[in-house]
Amino acid sequence: MNVHQNIASAWGFLGTTPLLWLTLTFLAYAIAQVVHGSLGKNALANPVLIAIALLILALRESNTSYVTYMQSAQPIQFLLGPAIVALAIPIHRQCAG
Repeated sequence: MNVHQNIASAWGFLGTTPLLWLTLTFLAYAIAQVVHGSLGKNALANPVLIAIALLILALRESNTSYVTYMQSAQPIQFLLGPAIVALAIPIHRQCAG
């Protein structure tokens, strides 16, 4: 087995594990935060948009389907629901008062 076959074999395994895409999601956001800060926190360098672009590139280059990615990123989606509701309550109180 040569090096390319080893890499392809490892990618075939890692590409199907949830930990890979979950880690890449956090890594993409961390990189986006650095880019955002280095550009003087310019609104056009929104870290969420940069992270999305990085993830799209990674998914396209690895030929990973969006369905596979979403199955891997399920823990993030699960935690975002309560976080959004938790933020909505103080925002509602601030706007109402």
